Amino acid sequence: MQQPRTIKRKVSVVIVGAGPTGLSAANLLGNAGIDTLLLERNATLSDIPRAISIDDEGLRTCQAMGLGNAILENVLLNVDAHYLSGRYYLSKIAPTSNRNGYPLISTFHQPAFEATLLQGLERFACVEVLFQHTVETFVQYEHAVQISARSADGLFYDIECLYLLACDGGKSNIRHALGIPMQKVSLQGLLLPTARGNTKRNHRYFQKWLVVDTAQDEDKLVNVTFFCNPRRPAVTVPAPNSRRRWEFMLLPGEDEKDLLPVEVIQQLIQQTRASQRNGLTQKAQIERRAIYTFHAAIAKTLSQGRVFLLGDAAHLM
Repeated sequence: MQQPRTIKRKVSVVIVGAGPTGLSAANLLGNAGIDTLLLERNATLSDIPRAISIDDEGLRTCQAMGLGNAILENVLLNVDAHYLSGRYYLSKIAPTSNRNGYPLISTFHQPAFEATLLQGLERFACVEVLFQHTVETFVQYEHAVQISARSADGLFYDIECLYLLACDGGKSNIRHALGIPMQKVSLQGLLLPTARGNTKRNHRYFQKWLVVDTAQDEDKLVNVTFFCNPRRPAVTVPAPNSRRRWEFMLLPGEDEKDLLPVEVIQQLIQQTRASQRNGLTQKAQIERRAIYTFHAAIAKTLSQGRVFLLGDAAHLM
């Protein structure tokens, strides 16, 4: 039986994961002229709008990549935050500082953001992107990292690099292989131990929320609105190109599957909009719906030898 073909490669940096962080790192390395190989196990970029907000430092980084203007084509700049309780207006947060040349709060559509970053890599002959390529093992040495990867068509890759950047998400296989634990972070910024045997857990901190992304939204308000309703706290976030995100807190005893049907979501949106008294009646076009558990965590260490954790592999919120 013929053995699968093995391709040997040698580059300075290997990046694993073609999400916003991996693509950004590849653009920065490309600008520096550093030979880089980006491996992504999926066939294409994600079409799911997970992240939605970007601050001034993030936009300044896009500028440093040379993609500032291209990114801004799909960004809703300078978003305020309003806090409502029924028909009462509680508070408004409208940052005016442009300390890095950009507003402190803006929103974006992640699939469009990633597509712009990927297109930006076409500028660099020193950067190569391989989709449907999965890292299986890696071994660190004093002067290099040896990586074994496999393509969708069965080819094996034996890759030697100087540095490995793990941008492979919150469930990072590379972080797990390194044995680096995640530490939960409290609302006050204190680390919460996660080892077995702990006697107390802050249950108030771990909250489940229904997250919904919609398109072709008729609401022209461009501020984040927090609905301070004790019966069901909610928030809506405007996004570019008539998109919008809705988030609704699950109440004690509610079953996740009972809130995911489209008709239930439409009712939640209409009820929340009615409290704004804006007269909007059009049903939202739902693109995505999911249940998230609100928490924050950070890796115990962000690097080990020549391997570095970036993005969700390093910290989650």
